[in-house]
Formats: sequence, structure tokens, C-alpha cells
Amino acid sequence: MQESAFNHSAVSSKNARGVYQLLGDKYKNYLEYIKNKEWEDGPLSQTSFVIDQIKSGSDPYYKDYDRLKAI
Repeated sequence: MQESAFNHSAVSSKNARGVYQLLGDKYKNYLEYIKNKEWEDGPLSQTSFVIDQIKSGSDPYYKDYDRLKAI
């Protein structure tokens, strides 16, 4: 809420974008993700991308997800 106010079009002063404030390569990966699925940018596509990143463990930021959800 604090960073994006849940606005999928939000852009920070550091150019982080969307609800999840994706930045740099992570944002580029998101754009490729929605392109491959033939989806439009929006809150649901951004959420789907982040969930996919968590589930697949493909993003090091989320690598401890399984360990932490058990706590």
C-alpha cells in the first residue's frame, strides 16, 4: 500500500513499477512474461507473475518462501 497504493501503473522515483514495484531485470522479466501469455499489463497479471516467481523459486528474492511459510 505504501509504495504503490495498489496502483498497477505506479512508478517510483527510482523507476520501480506496478503494484509490486518491480525494478530493472525483474520488470523486464515481467514484460516478457505477459508478452508470452499474450496478456495486458494490470494488477492480475502482475500478481500472477509474482506468484509464479515465488512458486518456481526462479527469483532469488523468493528462495526462502517454502521455509518461511512453514513458520
